[in-house]
Amino acid sequence: MRGKVSGYLLSSLKEYFGDEKGEKIAEILSRSNIRCFDDLSTDIPDSLIELMEVSKSSFRNFLEEYGPQAIAKLKERVEDLSSKVKQLETQIGWAKERIQQSIDFRSSTSLRAMRELDVAIGILSSIVSSIQICCEKSSGIDERKAEIYSKTINEAAERLRRASDSDEEFSEQLKDAASSLERIVEIMRELRAGDLLDLLNYTLSILSDIKRTRMRLDFDKNSLILENILLKSKIVSLLCSRFNP
Repeated sequence: MRGKVSGYLLSSLKEYFGDEKGEKIAEILSRSNIRCFDDLSTDIPDSLIELMEVSKSSFRNFLEEYGPQAIAKLKERVEDLSSKVKQLETQIGWAKERIQQSIDFRSSTSLRAMRELDVAIGILSSIVSSIQICCEKSSGIDERKAEIYSKTINEAAERLRRASDSDEEFSEQLKDAASSLERIVEIMRELRAGDLLDLLNYTLSILSDIKRTRMRLDFDKNSLILENILLKSKIVSLLCSRFNP
């Protein structure tokens, strides 16, 4: 059977009319020396249509769907789809580029914020170490030390404000920490060394919590850490409010 009509014609007949009916039609066509779609390009006699036991319209539909004209139409559709695919690829490429630019920008600003935060933490840690080594907790801050501490604390506050400009997520918390440091400078000469140490340690704790949360080191604890940041900020404000410059 497969040698009498082309494999494509046979498979098309079976797919359109069903296996049994397709085999029968293929047998009838082969007896009439019709072996491929090219042989079907001319009109099929009504007598042959009757032998195949199909309607003329049904057979014409078959030719339109599987014959040479269908292939031409399919080629047009493929070309049209190919053009649309190219358009989509261009749009996807543009979208990917925009997304990558956004990611690169966020990564860049995130790194800037982290660098500024790390510098501020380093500055404040150095001041804490200096107070622990050079000052008695119950004594006041002498003029020379107050001037040095004020200058370095202001630098840390400036670093935090820069970080807040590059960090949308923790911008407010960083600004609050910077404001607290500036307030500490205002009341510096009213503080005992122990008071200054407590205020700076609370501020350092706030900044460490922000850093941990930004680095996503504790996914399950982030909400708790954020609550701690707010609580520590309030404690620093309350401690500062005890003193009047």
